[in-house]
Amino acid sequence: MLVDTHTHLYLPEFDSPSEAVSRAIDAGVTHMVMPNVDASTIDPLLALAASFPRNISVAIGLHPTEVNDHWQAQLDTILAGGEVELPKFNFTTGSRESKGTKFRLEDNMILILEGIHALNPELTPNIPAANKYKIYVSALTT
Repeated sequence: MLVDTHTHLYLPEFDSPSEAVSRAIDAGVTHMVMPNVDASTIDPLLALAASFPRNISVAIGLHPTEVNDHWQAQLDTILAGGEVELPKFNFTTGSRESKGTKFRLEDNMILILEGIHALNPELTPNIPAANKYKIYVSALTT
């Protein structure tokens, strides 16, 4: 079984995301995990995943730069099935901007806590240890 653990085939840089996914499946990739980049990429990600429900798992990345200063409360809201606003980070100004984009974790989604934030138990005290999966992925390893 081949699983692509990180692909962004839904981005506008790909002329035909559906064709790219189909080619990957034809080449033997059975499953793909597709994380969003920021709040603006959620809709195209969900649209592509809806076309391939057996082959794509959606992963909405929760990074502290993508939530407000009350990120623990927002994480708790997400885990309880609630909805939060995901601002977009403006790299030019170095600040978050409210765009009104809402997010709710659906049953077929994977919640990813990025890097060092995910490894610190002080940042996720309301998530039982048995529900945490620590996965190290690097493009530099073979």
